[in-house]
Amino acid sequence: MKIFALIAFLAFAGCGQALECYSCKGKKSVDLSSGSSILTSLTALVKDFPECTTFDPAAEEKELKKFTQSCITGTDKSCVKYVDPKNPEDVMRGCSATAKNECDDKGQCFCAGDKCNAAGHGWPSVAVLLSALAVALLASR
Repeated sequence: MKIFALIAFLAFAGCGQALECYSCKGKKSVDLSSGSSILTSLTALVKDFPECTTFDPAAEEKELKKFTQSCITGTDKSCVKYVDPKNPEDVMRGCSATAKNECDDKGQCFCAGDKCNAAGHGWPSVAVLLSALAVALLASR
């Protein structure tokens, strides 16, 4: 009986859900002259998705479904959000073959969880805002 349980466990061990990322295309074609293979593959992967200008991470799940992509093998290492350094309003989101959990100086932010690439603009965190408010209130006494 134990051997049967072990075989069943091993058979289903590889059966997991694929990484899901938000995917949307930029307003214009991204300049791929830099030779970035990440941008080239991202552009191809998101061509059939809506533009990121219509993406609202605060929308209801039903509305966000059209932006959700189950990443295929090979592009399931992380989610990515790309912000064009020349035009910060031009954004792309999608799946990535790069296993990172960080941002780089090329406008690319990678994260390793389902739908983790929803962040909008780099707004300060609530903790920072509350800390600043507390200091201001204490200083005014």
